[in-house]
Amino acid sequence: MLNRLAFAISFTNRLFCYISAALSIILMVLIVGDILSRLLLHTSIEGTPIFSRNAVVGMTFLALPWLTWEGKHLRSDLLLSRTKGVAKKILEGLAGLVATVMLVLYSYALIKPTLRAFNINEMDVEGTTFIPIAPFYVICLLGCILATLGSVGFFMRKMKEKDAQESEVKPSGFEI
Repeated sequence: MLNRLAFAISFTNRLFCYISAALSIILMVLIVGDILSRLLLHTSIEGTPIFSRNAVVGMTFLALPWLTWEGKHLRSDLLLSRTKGVAKKILEGLAGLVATVMLVLYSYALIKPTLRAFNINEMDVEGTTFIPIAPFYVICLLGCILATLGSVGFFMRKMKEKDAQESEVKPSGFEI
């Protein structure tokens, strides 16, 4: 059961990451088109700045769950590389706990703005362009929830890996 749940979360995280990559390609084409339009036609593509502003946030939170699931997010290994044994396990556990608590708190903080955006039909307005904000809040909220699950999953896999390494019998003598 847990393996199926882990597979579903991993698949969803990977799908979100691919959507984030596609969104970044669309954003690159849109920005280049806007620049060329300004240069050649002396007019801009309406809504490009507003879409860019919101898409960057969406892309970040779509990619975040996969990064935390794989443990590829930015972290400092300076202390971990200099510690061994129980101290290393404590530091890794503390880092996993802090990341998970931070993501849970951020998810909780996003609930009210998301509900408010739906209730008042909040729009980001620039000129005559109206972009609804609620989908971006939903993306951020889902991204945070999945990143929390990814952080917990990575932490659990890391602890299993450490236990397996400690239970292995280390060969005596010289190793090449």
